[in-house]
Amino acid sequence: MYEYDDTVTPNSNDPRTELGFQLAKWLSNDNQFHLMDLGQAREANVLGLTWNAPADNLRINLGKRLPIDKDNKMKKRTLFDIVPSLYSPLGLAAPFIVKGKIKLAQLHLPGMGWDDNLEDALESKNGNYWRLGIREEVAWWKAWIKSIPKLGQSVWKIWHANYLPTLIVQAKWKSEEKNLEVNDVVLIVDPLIPRGQWRWGYVTKVFAGRDGLV
Repeated sequence: MYEYDDTVTPNSNDPRTELGFQLAKWLSNDNQFHLMDLGQAREANVLGLTWNAPADNLRINLGKRLPIDKDNKMKKRTLFDIVPSLYSPLGLAAPFIVKGKIKLAQLHLPGMGWDDNLEDALESKNGNYWRLGIREEVAWWKAWIKSIPKLGQSVWKIWHANYLPTLIVQAKWKSEEKNLEVNDVVLIVDPLIPRGQWRWGYVTKVFAGRDGLV
């Protein structure tokens, strides 16, 4: 509804502005919404995450968040802008985010300005953490994600070996067959001649087992 309100009746935003409610566009994961082709973006930033509406999934794009400015320098202001923007609702990125928050606690050194070069203020080992550590963490997550298909293959092998055979049942083992009786017509098996030359015969006597089956 609001998709058209801000275009057809732009003045309708004024009362909401006075009350503190801004009229904004919205995004849906409903396929019917995307089939209308309203020119809406398919992705949106939500709580520091990127939401892909058609696929309805959330992701953290750390590659675009490297805290290095145009001069290839890391600054305290940049880190304090980036770290709080990272949010992991399921906690999958929590180990990585906690490292960043620990690093923030170490930045309150005496005399360090917001725009000072961190590599000059911190020891070289600590100063290289974000530039090198972030890439190591990203590489670890990429490796973890790549292992997901392999996990699926492992599950499939176990399912194929242990559970699939239970779904394929031989009819001769489970279906009920008529017990042989005297005068029934049967095929006489003779391993010395081809199968096409086996003869038919009549049952003259039966020998049942303890279970009553022949």
